[in-house]
Amino acid sequence: MDAHDFMGIVREYRNFVHLRKQRERGVVPDRDTVGMCWGPVLAVLNDLETTR
Repeated sequence: MDAHDFMGIVREYRNFVHLRKQRERGVVPDRDTVGMCWGPVLAVLNDLETTR
């Protein structure tokens, strides 16, 4: 359930590195930003995989 609840937050993190959102915001994230965004996404995917 925690993965489900956290999905909205993860979606926002993912949007920082999404190409369309980059164009809309006029920013290109650096390597550090991408690293911060990718960790929560992987954690949620791993949690979902173990509960399926």
